[in-house]
Amino acid sequence: MVRTTLDPRFGWFGFAVVLLGLLATEGCNRSGVQAAAPAMPAPLVTVVKATAQDVPKYLDEIGKNAAFESVTVTPQVGGRIVERHFQDGENL
Repeated sequence: MVRTTLDPRFGWFGFAVVLLGLLATEGCNRSGVQAAAPAMPAPLVTVVKATAQDVPKYLDEIGKNAAFESVTVTPQVGGRIVERHFQDGENL
């Protein structure tokens, strides 16, 4: 019969590993955590009956606007343009 002996350092190391494992599993016990936590009151909630109504539509965008088509008005004779007989955006 062959008798083997372990180094005493490994005996203490194994004991420390088992002890740490037991402490870790005891820390995960949920019954102690729930007993220590105070009961929180229910949050206050406001309830309103839904109604149908018209809502204005808003479009908030960032960017540039440009006309699809634009024209340049130039006189056929020399001089200044002093008045125009159309409105911006008008279809002629």
